[in-house]
Amino acid sequence: MTVPASSASPAAAVRERATSTCRSILRTAVLRQVESLLQILEAEIPANPEDPRNQKLTRSLQRDMVAYFDALEDAIPVEAIERLYYSLVAQE
Repeated sequence: MTVPASSASPAAAVRERATSTCRSILRTAVLRQVESLLQILEAEIPANPEDPRNQKLTRSLQRDMVAYFDALEDAIPVEAIERLYYSLVAQE
């Protein structure tokens, strides 16, 4: 038999509030643990763009590519390629 809320004892009301608060705290703690586990698992996914190791590799690759194309541009000027192309096309 359920006692109506208006006639419930103060101790029962306090116990209900404490139980509700404990459940809320437990639920929050469990959610934090699940989020933490997800972050750990995501970091281990191969090719994960958010992984700091992959971000470091991406920056390194970008620097290498910039250096390569800068060196290529210095070795073969674009104007020379254009002149060579038009001279070969004009011959054919």
